[in-house]
Amino acid sequence: MSWKVLLGILFLFLGVVIASLHNYAVETYVLKESYVRHSQFQVSGYFKKGDKLFFDIIPGDEWALWSDWIMTDVVPDYVDVKIQVEINNTFNEKTVIDVIYILYAYGEEASLVPFAAYINSTTGGLKNVTKSDSVGMIEGIVETEGDYSACLLTPEFLYEQNLPPKTISLIRYEKTLKYEYRQVAPFGFFLIILSLFIFLYNFIVGKKPKLKRRITSLSIGGKPQNALFPFLRVQAPLFCIFLLKIPGIVYETCNLRADLLRLEFRLL
Repeated sequence: MSWKVLLGILFLFLGVVIASLHNYAVETYVLKESYVRHSQFQVSGYFKKGDKLFFDIIPGDEWALWSDWIMTDVVPDYVDVKIQVEINNTFNEKTVIDVIYILYAYGEEASLVPFAAYINSTTGGLKNVTKSDSVGMIEGIVETEGDYSACLLTPEFLYEQNLPPKTISLIRYEKTLKYEYRQVAPFGFFLIILSLFIFLYNFIVGKKPKLKRRITSLSIGGKPQNALFPFLRVQAPLFCIFLLKIPGIVYETCNLRADLLRLEFRLL
């Protein structure tokens, strides 16, 4: 196999791989709507199937000062408390989520820091619900299109003391497909065309008859010799003998010429 064929195969392989990136889609989510309520216990918004739903809540300034929290033991060596959030839709599909906060107290001040989120129960509507590391506190994928509402279930003392959160939010991100590698796909098609040209050129050139025979080398006495050398070795002595006979041939020719002149003179 010639190097041209190997090069053509390499270009063809690279071209197919790069050209296949033309339809390679990267799934991303783009912000579409933010539904935000201030000093309220509930927020609502419209979501489509496949959207990513984010829930966020900012505790009120006085929340950390109360001691009527539902205590948990999720985080060792820390005081952690729990609130429950319910997210439901127009089809009465509900997801109850436990949000764990770490209660930091320093002097007369205290603060709540979100730590984790777990699904307590669900009847559908959302999937892959987990604590968000990017937007808000909680994220999930919408399975059923419709209006979604999020509200606080517990602790009850927040309702009794009328202590709503600073803000409560539902954020909608829509799934989109980005074809980020389409700009390099034409280079793949170029490599494919180039490889086909190499194959065609190699086929055409390989079909042409050879006009000259290549003189191969022979090994005589352990040394590589030209194939013409044995011919010269045989014919050289004969050529030397021919050279030695040239003076005799010339002499005989001259004698023959003299005899012809004498014969011509006598006839006259």
